[in-house]
Amino acid sequence: MRAVKTNYAVVMVWGLTIFIYLAFIALLSALYPYGFDEYQGLSDSLKSAFKIFWHTHTSFQPRIGGLFGSIILYLGKWSFVLLNPLAQISLVFSYFYFIFLRMPDFKALKDLSVFLLLCLLSFLAVPIPAETVFWIGGANNYSWTMLIFMIMLCALRAAAEGKDFIGKKRFNLFIFAVVGLFLGMSNENNAPMALVIFALSFAYFKIKKIQIPKWYYFALLGIIVGLIILFFSGGTLKRAADWNFEYFFKASVLTKMFFHLNNMHDYFAAVLLPLITPILIFLVFVDGGGG
Repeated sequence: MRAVKTNYAVVMVWGLTIFIYLAFIALLSALYPYGFDEYQGLSDSLKSAFKIFWHTHTSFQPRIGGLFGSIILYLGKWSFVLLNPLAQISLVFSYFYFIFLRMPDFKALKDLSVFLLLCLLSFLAVPIPAETVFWIGGANNYSWTMLIFMIMLCALRAAAEGKDFIGKKRFNLFIFAVVGLFLGMSNENNAPMALVIFALSFAYFKIKKIQIPKWYYFALLGIIVGLIILFFSGGTLKRAADWNFEYFFKASVLTKMFFHLNNMHDYFAAVLLPLITPILIFLVFVDGGGG
């Protein structure tokens, strides 16, 4: 069997693409200034950082991202500039894996166009990327925890196709329980949706007679415990009682359904969908209709 020669020019193209993306994320992460949350969360010791997180957890919001943010603010902004690009490129790889159930082929250019598109969408097709990707507080609570969400989605997708995602070691089951706990404590959007997706996946596995992997139950337990902490701890209850949310709680269900319609124009302007949509349509035709 002949060994396949590595095309170093192709590898260089891949390397340059990833480097440019990492540098771009790092630059904008460095340029985004501290906000009120950051100045309020600054600490001079690791012990103080954990105290600030615990205070936030019990008095304002119990999201797990607050722990990441407290540690980063203790270490300094350099740590966020270093870690955020790695988190964002990991998200891009998770999107790719979710679509193809494999990682990109770095020895050829056939996957490069899809990878580039995912890189583009990773910061243009998200709500207010300045706050959810490049701001410390937003990245910790939304895009970083989205990586946890994507890991679970990739694992479920692999299980649905009969593929082993993590192996059968007991330590891996413990890891998925912790990942599930973090996902359950991620934020008010991802955590409930994760529980819904897990419930629907259970029904799908049963209908299709697919064997449910052991990690599923450990992850599900972690999600449920995390959700209980997220919604029934002191932080969420105290935040819900804040006067800022009084109008929303008193509004009718119909009003709540259309509460954010007035922000749709800002959303379209922020994520450049008018620019991205023609590119997506063109790529569909180039790819032969997505086949």
